[in-house]
Order: sequence, then structure tokens, then C-alpha cells
Amino acid sequence: MPDDLHRKLKIRAAVDGEPMSTLAERAIGFYLDHSDVVDGVQGAAHLVYECPSCTTSVVLRDGDLMAVEAHGDLHAESLTEVPDVVPSSVRSDEGELVPC
Repeated sequence: MPDDLHRKLKIRAAVDGEPMSTLAERAIGFYLDHSDVVDGVQGAAHLVYECPSCTTSVVLRDGDLMAVEAHGDLHAESLTEVPDVVPSSVRSDEGELVPC
């Protein structure tokens, strides 16, 4: 569970005077009963669509289609190069992963 979600659940449990496990059980039950509604809301904030007639990238925001200018280039500028070799951090009391 992400730390932020755990913190919110802990606060909600304290405010409502209920155990965290009861709130988590209710939330999981709601998700299992209404997964289509939850999935429809979650994860749709950053969907990028390609217009078939003009090949412009657009996003749906607040019910309106908005053009996205070079959405792939924005991320490329902020990325840093990852080195090919990572220094070994294996301690004597740890196991080491080996390729099969």
C-alpha cells in the first residue's frame, strides 16, 4: 500500500473511530462490487489520443479535447542518462542474484 494511502486510511480511521482493517475491508468490497466504476475514474487522466484525420495528439480534459504539442519531447528533455554499470551494493550478509 502506498505511504500516502496508508496515511489517509490511518487519519480516516482515527476520525471515524473505526479500525483501519474495517475501512480497508469496506474499500476492497466496494472495489470488487463496482470495479468498472473505479477503473473508469482511475488512470484516465493522462490518456493521449491520436486524431485519425489530422494526426494531432489530443487529451480529454474536463470534457473537452485539447491538443498536446510534442508530448513525447517534453519527457525526453527531463530524462537523464542511466549508466550501464551499477556499482555493486552486495553486502556479505546478503545473497546475490545470478542470471539463469
